[in-house]
Amino acid sequence: MKLSSREIRILELLCDGYSDKEIAIKLKNSPRTIQTHITRLILKLNARNRTAAVAIYLKKYVIDFA
Repeated sequence: MKLSSREIRILELLCDGYSDKEIAIKLKNSPRTIQTHITRLILKLNARNRTAAVAIYLKKYVIDFA
């Protein structure tokens, strides 16, 4: 599965501990739009919740275990 640049940015901000509201301000969106993005990310990554989505993102796209 391929993540969009917006999805990656939201995941990066979640990794940094930003709340939905803080992400919305930073990306100039409404908090509801950010919540929708996160919900779709959870589904796209087949994660149980936002924490699991971040963990999956880190494992698959950031951390190289080779």
